[in-house]
Amino acid sequence: MTGSEFMRSLNQRFAQWINKSKGRTGHLWRQRYQRVLVEPDSQALSAVACYIEMNPVRAGLVKDPKDDRWCEYGQALANVSQAHSP
Repeated sequence: MTGSEFMRSLNQRFAQWINKSKGRTGHLWRQRYQRVLVEPDSQALSAVACYIEMNPVRAGLVKDPKDDRWCEYGQALANVSQAHSP
């Protein structure tokens, strides 16, 4: 299963579950899943990494990305060579 097929299936199943539980119909998201190639060593890659690392902060889970257990930024500051496994 490709990434696009997986996301389409996930979107469909999630929409069916939400629609059934909320008594509604239709799409949950207007835009389709998209993937974009980000070149290594580009400003875009830095921007995407920053966006991802800041998600726990925006969600109110932590005050600083370094405090997130799963954050690569925090691991880099702590000199950890591999990501934590669940």
